[in-house]
Amino acid sequence: MRRPLAAVALLLGLFAACGAREAPPPPKVPAAEAPDAAAGPEPGTEEGARDFVTAFLQARMARNERLVRTWLSPTALAQYRKGEGGLSLMETAASRFTGWELLSAEAADANSYEVKVLIRELPAGGKGERSFTETLFVGPGPDLRDRQQPWIVRGAMREGLGG
Repeated sequence: MRRPLAAVALLLGLFAACGAREAPPPPKVPAAEAPDAAAGPEPGTEEGARDFVTAFLQARMARNERLVRTWLSPTALAQYRKGEGGLSLMETAASRFTGWELLSAEAADANSYEVKVLIRELPAGGKGERSFTETLFVGPGPDLRDRQQPWIVRGAMREGLGG
């Protein structure tokens, strides 16, 4: 009877020894954070402003609201939420964004820019594409989590509607 007990004890010892080995580290998984739109050109440059606004608008056109919000200041988010002057962060039931064009980027101060973009949209029902100009005020500032970012949309203004 002792032999079967010794065999069980030996097996248990082997299992314990196997379990005592260090497991390989888990594979590294990229963080779920938004990509850094400012990882390219130097902050405070016109090229950086253009690249940042391009990433911001591509995310808007792709309807990636979670990503778009990571690049907004609290002021800009409030402006879009209120619909100031007809602002709409994402397309609505009344219209669908169809494209955009970066028109200009002008220095507002040493490291901030006013970037004008033309946004095209198709009204509900699909009758006639129209466009409007939006000015984005971009530069360094706090994001929605109050973390300082090299590029953030500080504010926005819708300037017109055309046919």
